[in-house]
Amino acid sequence: MNKEKIFKLFFSIIIIIGVLALSIFLIIDLYEPMKIFIQSDGKDIGPLRDNIRDYGFWRFFFVSLLQCLQVLFTFLPAEPIQIIAGLTCGPIWGFLCSLIGVFIGSSIIFFLVKVFKKQTDSFPVYNKRKGNDYNNIHDKDSIKSTTMLILSLYFAPAIPYGMIAFTAAKSKMKYFRYILVTTIGVIPSLVLCIAFGKFFIRGYFLISIILIIFSCLLIFICSKFGKKIINNIINQSYKASAIWIFIYTIELCLVFFFFMKSNITGLLVIISIFIVTSIMYTLFNKQLSNIFERRNLKYDMNFFQGPVRKANPVLYAVMLFFIKIYFFNKYHVKVDKSKIKNIDNPSILIFNHPSAFDFIYSFVPYYPKNKVNPVVAYYYFCNRDIGKLIHALGGFPKYLFQPDISAMKNISRVIRNKGILGIAPEGRLSAYGELESIIPSTAKMIKKFGVQVIISKISGSYLTKPKWASTTRRGLIEVEYKEIFSKEEIASLSIKEIYNKLYNEIYYDEFKWQEQKHIKYTGKKFAEGLEQILYICPVCHKEFTYFSKNNVMKCSHCNTEVTLNNYYEFESENQLIPSNIKKWYLYQKDVERERIQDEKYKLTSNVTLKLPDPDGKGFKVVGSGVTTLTHQGITYVGTINGESKEIFFKIENIPALPFGVKEDFEIYHDNTLYYFIPDNIRECVKWSVVEELIYEKYIKDNNIDILEK
Repeated sequence: MNKEKIFKLFFSIIIIIGVLALSIFLIIDLYEPMKIFIQSDGKDIGPLRDNIRDYGFWRFFFVSLLQCLQVLFTFLPAEPIQIIAGLTCGPIWGFLCSLIGVFIGSSIIFFLVKVFKKQTDSFPVYNKRKGNDYNNIHDKDSIKSTTMLILSLYFAPAIPYGMIAFTAAKSKMKYFRYILVTTIGVIPSLVLCIAFGKFFIRGYFLISIILIIFSCLLIFICSKFGKKIINNIINQSYKASAIWIFIYTIELCLVFFFFMKSNITGLLVIISIFIVTSIMYTLFNKQLSNIFERRNLKYDMNFFQGPVRKANPVLYAVMLFFIKIYFFNKYHVKVDKSKIKNIDNPSILIFNHPSAFDFIYSFVPYYPKNKVNPVVAYYYFCNRDIGKLIHALGGFPKYLFQPDISAMKNISRVIRNKGILGIAPEGRLSAYGELESIIPSTAKMIKKFGVQVIISKISGSYLTKPKWASTTRRGLIEVEYKEIFSKEEIASLSIKEIYNKLYNEIYYDEFKWQEQKHIKYTGKKFAEGLEQILYICPVCHKEFTYFSKNNVMKCSHCNTEVTLNNYYEFESENQLIPSNIKKWYLYQKDVERERIQDEKYKLTSNVTLKLPDPDGKGFKVVGSGVTTLTHQGITYVGTINGESKEIFFKIENIPALPFGVKEDFEIYHDNTLYYFIPDNIRECVKWSVVEELIYEKYIKDNNIDILEK
C-alpha cells in the first residue's frame, strides 16, 4: 500500500471515529425527546426542538451532524431531520446546516469508496438494491449521461441520499463533479421539508395538505415508473434529458416560491403545469431525443470521409493567429525558410513527429500565403466535435498502417485542386525522441503524384512536450524548411530511392541535437510520467517498479534513484543507469529483442475494449477480455456488446502498435480502431515495443521487402 492510500485510510478512520463519537453523544442526549416525538407520530416535536435549541451555537453543528449521519446510514429518514433543522435553526440556517451535513456525508462516502474500492461490494447497507439498474451506472461510458441519471434519482423520494451518493461515487466522476451533483441534487427535497415543517407548525394546513398530496404524487410516480424513467434517461439523448430536467427544476422552484408566499392559487396552477409537463414528457421525449440524434448523423464518419473541403478562411486565420501568439512565443520557436525558394501548388509538406504539436510548428509558418490540407489519424474523428473542427480546417481522416481508399481519394482531390497536402510519415508520436520508422506507402504516394515535396524538420519539440509528460517545458524549438524532391527529380527516381532519401531527410535524434545545442529546458514535474515508458530497471531488471516525483525517479525494488536534469540528462550514483531517455528505451528494446527469440514467446494482458462511439462521443466501452501477442499476431478473446468474440490480428498487418501513455494500445483493423486498455495501464508501452520487434523479426525471417507489401 503506497503513502497516498495509507494517508487516505488514516484520514478515513479518524473521520469515522469522530463521527461515531459525536453520534453516540447525540443518541444518548436526544434519546428521550426523540422517543416522545416518535410515539406522538410526529405531533409532539416541542421537547426535541427545545433540547436542540439548548445547544445554543452548537445546535448548527449538531444539525449538520444529524444530516451527515442520515446520509451515511440510509435507514434513517431524512424528512424529520430536515424539519427539525428548519424549526430549531430557522429556514435559512436550517437549510445551510442540512446542506453542509449532506456535503460532509457525501464526501465521506466518496473517500471510503475510493479507499476501499475493491471491497465496496461487501458493504451491507448499500448493496440491498444491487439488482437495480442504477447500481451499474459506473459501467456507462458517458459521464454526462451519468450526471443526468444521478440528478434524476434525487427526484425519486424513495431512494435514500446515501444510496445515490454511493452509486455516484462508484462511477467515473471526479470528486468536484461528484460533490456538485450530490449536493445540488438534495436541494429540492431539502427546501420542501424545511418549508413544510415551518408552515405545518404555524397552522397553514390547507397549503401543507396540497404540498403533501403533490409530494405523494411524486413518490407514487417515481415508485411506479422509476425504473422506466431511469432507463429512458440513460437510453435517450442526454441533451434532451437536460432540457426536461431544466424545465422540471424551474417548475419546482416556482412550487417552492408559491408555497413560501402561501399563495394557494399559484401553487395549484404550477402543480397543474407540472402534471401537464409530465404528460408531455411521456408523449414527446422520444421525438425530442430523435431530433438531437438526427443532428448527430450528418457528422458520422461517412461525412468526414467524403470530399475534402478547403479550409474555412476565417476559422483558419483566427485559429492560426492565436496559436502563433501562444505557441511560438511561449516555446521560443525559430523558423528558417531560407532553403526553399518557392512553394509549388500543388505540393506535399512532410514533417517529422516528435511531439503532439508538430503540425502547428509546420503549418503556421506557411500561412498566409498557403493553407495546408492535413492527413489526420482516424482516432481524432471519433469525437464528432473535434472531427468537425478538423474538417472545417481542411483535414481528413486516415486509418493508420492499413490501406484507406477514402483517404487516397482525398489526397488525389487535394493535389488535383492544386492544394498543399500535409502529412507525417511516422504515423505516431516518437516515444523516445528519435525516428522509429516511416510508413512505406508514403514513398509510393510521392512517386504516384510526382509533385514538389518540402520537409519541415522540427528539432526540440520532443524536449518541449514529450509523449510521456503531462506538462510542457520551455527551451527552444527549431523549424527548418527544405525542398527534398522536385517534380523532375521524382520522375527519375525509383520508389526505393525515394524511400531511402525520405528516411534520411526526415531522420531526427532529439538527444543528439541537444548534445550540440545544450539548451536548458524549464518546467514543473520534469520527470513525472517517465515511468510510463521506461519500464525495465537497468539495475535489478525488474519491470514496472519505478515511480516518479518532480524530477526524480526511484525503483521500488532496488531503491535506485535517478534525476532528470534540465538538459535531459540522467544523474545517478549507479553507473548502470543510461545517460538519457533514448539510451534507456533502446536498452529495453534490446532486452525484449532477446526475449522474442524464443518461438514460444507470449505476452498476455487482461484488457477493457473500447470501440468508436456510434454517436461520435469518442470511444465507448464494449467489452473486456484477454489479449495475447505471439509471433503469429495478436488475439483478443472476450466480449463485444455482450457477445463472446475471438478476433485475430495477423502480425503481417501490424507494422506498428501506437499507444497512449496511461491510456491504451491501438490496432487499426477492418476500417475501425480497437482501443485496448490493459488492467496494468503501464503495460501499454511494452505491448508497443514487443509487437514492433516481432514484426521486424517477421519481415527479416521471411525476406519481405516492405516497399512491395
